[in-house]
Amino acid sequence: MLVDSGMDLAYHCPKFPATNKKVDQYSVKQVTLEFYLQDGRHHQTVVEEGLRASDLCNLLTLKFSLTRSFMWTILEQFSDLGIERSLEDHEEVFQMYTDDCNLCSYNRKFIMRQNCNKYQFLQNPEVLLLMLYVVKFNLKIMIG
Repeated sequence: MLVDSGMDLAYHCPKFPATNKKVDQYSVKQVTLEFYLQDGRHHQTVVEEGLRASDLCNLLTLKFSLTRSFMWTILEQFSDLGIERSLEDHEEVFQMYTDDCNLCSYNRKFIMRQNCNKYQFLQNPEVLLLMLYVVKFNLKIMIG
């Protein structure tokens, strides 16, 4: 079910039940998280154990009726701390979320957006070529 609430970006991180016993993270096999688009739309999705970020992006493109592309990425944003990070394609979202659940006290939000530079590792290839040339030149001098 797609929930469209305009620009309502309030998000409350679901927490594990408060008990005296330590919560066994391996007994919980799924969690419901809310994912936002930059236009304000959001969707609650059940994230199961073993679901990778790239697979979740494909699933969310279907749920949001977006064009499927390798450029979609999920950002984990902590607005209280003023930081965000892009989940890598191979990361398991459930594991990342449960391992970092002590961060739920902060305003934590997951945003899906396109990143055109996602796989662009060499933004300035001329700098790399220059560095390789300098290393090769230094090796020639050292060897003689």
